Amino acid sequence: MTPRNGYHSAKRLALGIYARLLFRFQLRESRSLPERLEDLVDDLPVHPLVPTYDGSGQAVHPDVFELPGASASFLLAMTPYTFTDDYLENPSILASNDGLRFHEEAQGLNPLAPPPPFDHNDDPDLSLEGGTYTILYLETLRPKKQNLVRLRSEDRLSWRRDVLLSYSLEGPRPEPLIVSPAQAKAGARAFLYYVNTSSSPYRIEYLEAETPEAWDKALARLPSFDRLSFVPWHLDIVEGGEYFYMLLTEVFPLAAGRSFDLHVARSRDLVNWELGSRVFAQKPFGCRSLYRASALGRGGELFVYFSYESGSGQWRIGLVRKSLEALFPSSPHEGRA
Repeated sequence: MTPRNGYHSAKRLALGIYARLLFRFQLRESRSLPERLEDLVDDLPVHPLVPTYDGSGQAVHPDVFELPGASASFLLAMTPYTFTDDYLENPSILASNDGLRFHEEAQGLNPLAPPPPFDHNDDPDLSLEGGTYTILYLETLRPKKQNLVRLRSEDRLSWRRDVLLSYSLEGPRPEPLIVSPAQAKAGARAFLYYVNTSSSPYRIEYLEAETPEAWDKALARLPSFDRLSFVPWHLDIVEGGEYFYMLLTEVFPLAAGRSFDLHVARSRDLVNWELGSRVFAQKPFGCRSLYRASALGRGGELFVYFSYESGSGQWRIGLVRKSLEALFPSSPHEGRA
């Protein structure tokens, strides 16, 4: 829970100045990016240019979306997370012509929602249906409640807000505290996936209904995995040909704190899942932890946008091109663009 006192405000100011200086390095680094996603080398991670409204370029919770034929062909929802400051963790959206260099579509557009009066926002999820863009995010207000908030827009500049679900965290029978909502559609059915962190161990659950407005917290279900031998944390679901792909973070305890790693799974129906391999055999950029990720599916490949914490405590978004044959080596690739 984020404190709001003078000491933490001064600390935030000092770290913000330092982070903006570090962002100058990110700008220089972006000059060496290739012109197109297709020019990326397999398994060689890079840093896309991801500016944040606080000027730091430190961000987590990427959710990427491609708009074929549009002038701004790629959209990225994310939250700043400068040196783990959750006061800045507010939903934001960027656009790009190449999927590598992102920008704010209108100066001052972000954040799309201000920080709440206490605790923090987190975990945006981006989708498009019928000409309406939707961002789901969590407004976490411990110890009282947690809201699943929906932002909607037709032009990506003006956003209207409503609360789809509200979880009470108080009383003798508190409702679950969830993380990482991910929306997807299979046929005419709307799915909401998330991780229930009130369960021990944490577990993946989903809601299913004809529309998001009809999601019922009391009807949470458990998906089926062919194997899942680790504790899940954050997730995202993307479409890629004949499969849906889940980017799934593993959490495990350390002597001091926790660490995270990144896996991938796939499903034809959003209910039954086949777990693939770890996305990275070795953690990229010498990072401490891999965090929430998203992806674009193209033919036999996934372009994975992942967030991570560096050894120096910076939070960055990286990008890597991965072969589906490498991620699912035990079965033939059946996806298509």
